Amino acid sequence: MPFWNPRSGAFDGGQLRMAIVMRGLTIAEFAALCGVSLACLYRALAGYGVTDRITIRIFDGLRRRHPLPPPELPNAR
Repeated sequence: MPFWNPRSGAFDGGQLRMAIVMRGLTIAEFAALCGVSLACLYRALAGYGVTDRITIRIFDGLRRRHPLPPPELPNAR
């Protein structure tokens, strides 16, 4: 399944959750950053379709907060 399906308006919940966690945010922090309610964000995480307005806000939140860099490993070359 793609990250977001424009036909149904549904996100792949696992991929969306991974994108949020990679930015070092909790679900509640990400909802506040995006300006969406927790209920709408949990609906998207569950794989249900969301409105275009919510979709745009989620993508805007992902765009504004870049993923964290990978941790430094002590013996990495």
